[in-house]
This record gives sequence, structure tokens and C-alpha cells, in this order.
Amino acid sequence: MQIEQLEEIIDLSETLSFTHTAERMHLSQPALSKRVKRLERDLGFSIFQRDQNGVQLTEMGSRFVLSAHKVVQAYREMLQEAQRFSRGKTEKISVGFIWTPGAQLLEEARKLFSVKHPFVDVEMVNFEFDLVNKALVEGRVDAIITGCPEDLPPKMCEIAELIADPFCLFCSIGHPLAKLDYVTLQDLKHETVLNVSRSYWPRHNETVRNYLEPEASNIEIIDTVNDINTPTMLIKTDGYLTIAPRVLCLYYEERAPGSFAYVPLEGIDEQTHIAVAWKRDNAKHELLEGLAAELKRAAKILFPGEHCE
Repeated sequence: MQIEQLEEIIDLSETLSFTHTAERMHLSQPALSKRVKRLERDLGFSIFQRDQNGVQLTEMGSRFVLSAHKVVQAYREMLQEAQRFSRGKTEKISVGFIWTPGAQLLEEARKLFSVKHPFVDVEMVNFEFDLVNKALVEGRVDAIITGCPEDLPPKMCEIAELIADPFCLFCSIGHPLAKLDYVTLQDLKHETVLNVSRSYWPRHNETVRNYLEPEASNIEIIDTVNDINTPTMLIKTDGYLTIAPRVLCLYYEERAPGSFAYVPLEGIDEQTHIAVAWKRDNAKHELLEGLAAELKRAAKILFPGEHCE
């Protein structure tokens, strides 16, 4: 039994799709299927049940996956210690991020990055949305995940786009608009729309206001949102709405499943562009390029459909 086999089983237990896991593990689907069957034969029990309804973990399979997680984690920690011992030191990359989707992307990318670079510690540094770019320019971090890559000095920074994210309507699951397949500007008449403040996220504020402008006299717009968590209570309890990038809506859904809905908006072509950036003259340039590659992989895993090629 090899670590790679355990990693394949763990991934398959999450995707429940031989096709998706094979792609992520750079295998053909038949090859993955043979490897799983061979492992099941060696173990003497089935890890997965396969039938017309798809792939499911068996009871023994669920127990095995839990043990596999522990073994893989211990193996990675052992590699890290061995690398540290052989090199005599640990390198570090500090990455500034906005809470979402930066935290989700970084957590996933750190796992992928640590396999190839077990001797490098990736330090996560949380910043407010309007301060993360400044932190990079001032040299307080090695890299950032930003929702405003267009505001960075292009001659100073390398920028790799991760997600091109559409705006949608975000509301309580009980709101009448949550039942629609898409929302038009006319549907928003007489509603209260929360918007980010101009000082916090000027481009987002302008995008939302431009979209609502034709019906501005019939829609109450409140520019009071200065963080990602402020809107949730007003949306949930008072029936307010907000317009936000889809990954932000997914962040809320992850923390309060079944409480919120996001609905596509008709007539808004703007997108939020989320990118990783670092200074061109950074001495850790090669490592930062490697981290950027893993962030792109993480974006494809976490936000399928929104990632950039």
C-alpha cells in the first residue's frame, strides 16, 4: 500500500466520482478503477459501493478513509520534519488575504503546495479588503490574494488571475425573489439593497449603483456594508437584499446552509476578478510562482465554473 493510493481513496471519498478524481490525480479513469479494486482486494473488503445510483462509501470504507487521513497527515508531517532537518532551516512565505474567498483558496493551496515544498511554511495574514493591496506594496507580505488586482502597479507586480466571478442577487431563502430562476431590475422595485461602502470597495459600489440607476428612485440603496458579515442579519431577519460576487454568496451558504439563496441577475455583465499577486523583485519568486500554480488548482477545485484558464 502506497501513500499515493491513500490520497486517491481520500479524494474519491470526497468527489464520489472516478472521473473527477482521475483528472485531479492525473490518471485515466480505468487506471484509477483498477488501482481501487486492487487495494480493496488486498484489504479484503469493499471501500466503495458502485451501482446505477453512482459511487458511495461502504461502512468499512468510511472507517478506512478516516484512518487514511491520519496516515497521510502523519506522512506529510514526517516529510516536513525530514526536510527541515536536512536543510537546517525552514523557509517562509507570507500571504495576505481577504477573508473570502482568500481563506478557502489558501487553505486548499497550502495542502497542495506542501506536498512539493514540505520545507516551506505558508503564513496566512488576514487583512481588511481595502488594505490588502497596500500590504503588498509596502512589503509587509510576500504575496496577496486580492479582489482588486487592477489597482496594483503593473510594473511592480506579477499578477495571476484565479477567478472571474459573476455578480448575483443574495437574499434570504424565504424571500419571494429566491424562488426565481433569475432576477431583473424590475423585480427589485421597492426593495432595500445593501451595498458596500464606497471607501471599502469603490468598484463594487459603483457597479451596483450603475446597475440599479435606472430604477434608483424606486429602490432604497444603503451604503453601509464595510465587511463581509454585516449583511447577514439584515438579510435574514429584515428581508434586505445585496448584490455580491457568487463566491461571496457561497461563503455565506457554507456557514449557514439552507439560510440564503443566490439568484443570477439579468443585465449585469460586470465580474469581480480575484487574483494572486507578488512583487517582481521578490527573492522568493520561484516559490511564489509555485504557490500561484497551486492556487489556480485550488480555484478549479473549490469554484468550478468561475476559474480562469
